[in-house]
Amino acid sequence: MQERRPRGREPSVNPPPSRQEIPNYDDFRRNPDGSWTTTRPSRITNPAGYEICLTSNMTFHKGKGLNMMGFDLVELLEKHCK
Repeated sequence: MQERRPRGREPSVNPPPSRQEIPNYDDFRRNPDGSWTTTRPSRITNPAGYEICLTSNMTFHKGKGLNMMGFDLVELLEKHCK
């Protein structure tokens, strides 16, 4: 018996290609306490290739930031935004 799949959706071994590996830093502001806040809605792609949508005025603290699937947004911002 043949496996049925939705039309137009072929199985993928690899995650979707990354559209943006490094966030647009104009979308973030570093706060005096070391946290980061989004200045406007933003979309970032984690290393696995999955898109994450952020709204404006979201604040991420070091050690308590967005950390999912091995991706730490605060760490990435601190590494690439001097």
